[in-house]
Amino acid sequence: MTRAAARSHVDRPWIPVLMSRKTLAYTLDVSETTIDDWVARGIIPPGKKIQGNLRWRWSDVEAALSTRFDGDVAGPNNRDTPSPGNKLAKAIKAQEANCGAS
Repeated sequence: MTRAAARSHVDRPWIPVLMSRKTLAYTLDVSETTIDDWVARGIIPPGKKIQGNLRWRWSDVEAALSTRFDGDVAGPNNRDTPSPGNKLAKAIKAQEANCGAS
């Protein structure tokens, strides 16, 4: 495994401001193909080329998911189950609260 590959799957105590497609997929617990699909469907914004590398700003992705899955809104196909976006938002808020408490 290359150093870059090992580094991309390290559990960090923080979320990077800018992330690659691979890191974004890992952070959201989805496949890289799902990231491409979500961009094509307008669920998340497209990444931007920065020095030849495609990167996503976490705050843009978080904002897109937060507006799509605001509150305890259930997913479109299953009204009894809270959406993954809601779980993600709660996890992020808990992480931010823990970081601020130090």
